[in-house]
Amino acid sequence: VVRLLVGRITMLPVQTQSVLRLLSCIGSVCDESTLRLFINDVDLHCAKTTRAATCRENDIFSSLEVAITEGLVNKEGSLYSFAHDQIQSVAYSLIPKDQRDQLHLQIGYIILKNKPSDD
Repeated sequence: VVRLLVGRITMLPVQTQSVLRLLSCIGSVCDESTLRLFINDVDLHCAKTTRAATCRENDIFSSLEVAITEGLVNKEGSLYSFAHDQIQSVAYSLIPKDQRDQLHLQIGYIILKNKPSDD
């Protein structure tokens, strides 16, 4: 099953793969407003390229539509979720190990930076 999922994901457009990797780090469920936090702040390193690609809003959401069409991601209202926990696990495994900590750090920093203050 894992090998089949790896094959399915790696056959997707590079941008869709990048968005799935980001989503796998954020969690099993993510809403649109949280995804919008990452549009300008996270460089998504695309597989099979040597340069980083920064996804813009339309790119992120059109990439998610591809993943939805492929049955990898579900959308209910403004919530996106992986169709199965194995899909999230495989998407996460496609992040190079040497980049995982940095991506988690970026995600945490962005969420903290955008957290409403408790006045």
